[in-house]
Formats: sequence, structure tokens, C-alpha cells
Amino acid sequence: ASWCWQLAFWTRWRPSRRGDMVVEMDTETQFNEELRSGKLLLVFFSAAWCGPCRRLAPFVDELEEGHPEVRFLRVDVDDQEAIAARQKITAMPTFVMYQHGMQLGHFTGASEQKLKELLEKFSNRAR
Repeated sequence: ASWCWQLAFWTRWRPSRRGDMVVEMDTETQFNEELRSGKLLLVFFSAAWCGPCRRLAPFVDELEEGHPEVRFLRVDVDDQEAIAARQKITAMPTFVMYQHGMQLGHFTGASEQKLKELLEKFSNRAR
């Protein structure tokens, strides 16, 4: 029975093929460094208590695997209230695309289709 749990855990939480994963932002300094990096970023603003956020997390992980040109970040708005306030995040889940510290686009909600459209719109520029 324990092997079933281990298999389920490995299947759900395996590292991505690129060796990266969606990077959890632990500090405001870390977030600001990412913004200044010049990379194309997709930031997933979420909360542990947010059901739609938890439902979308595996989908976001799948998208990350297929878009090496985009750096995926996750901000827990309860743990990083300063980041959420500065970025004017008022609802979860919210997804924001940035490059060179500039916001390129965003949307709030649990639509996989809208998330794919946002990602495709800006990731095509980076290719």
C-alpha cells in the first residue's frame, strides 16, 4: 500500500523535464531580482486556501515544462503580502506576465484557456 502512495506522490510532484519547476518566491528581494532579470516571467499569484489555485497548480506545472523561454514564478499572497500589495493583487488566482520589470498582461480567474492565451501571446515574442 505504501508503494501506491509513493507512486502517486512521484507522479504528481516529479521534477519537470527541464530540471526547473515553478519557483516559489520566498522574499520580496527575490521577486524584485526576478523582475530585474529581463527574462519573460509568468507569475502565479495564489493562496494555500484558494481551491481554484490548487486545481490549476498541476496545469501551470505542465505549461512550465512546455515553455523553456518563460520563467514561471509562484507568489503565495498570504506569505508575501508586500509583493501582493505592491502588484495590486486583489483576487486569486491572478496570472501576470512581466519582462524587464514591466507588466505585459494579466488576468484573474481559473480559466486554463485564458492562461494558455496569455502565455502564448507573449511567449511567441521571446522565441
